[in-house]
Amino acid sequence: MNPVDQYIYNQVEPYQSIMLYVRSVQLKALPNVVEKYRYRVLYYVYNNKPICYLIILNPHYALKNLLQPESTSKYNVSLHF
Repeated sequence: MNPVDQYIYNQVEPYQSIMLYVRSVQLKALPNVVEKYRYRVLYYVYNNKPICYLIILNPHYALKNLLQPESTSKYNVSLHF
């Protein structure tokens, strides 16, 4: 099993189903898209540019990052669309 499959199948529901659906849409819509898994993040690359990131964040950490000032935050939050 490759790292992408392993990452997806290790997720709990409903995240696993959502990731499988997004994966199927990406692969059908863009035949040349490349799946990559690095730094515990699944993402898709098209024409050498990342186009979609799939990651499950712990809600506690995500909320903590949004509430703390950036200078005191231990984590960085980055949203890519």
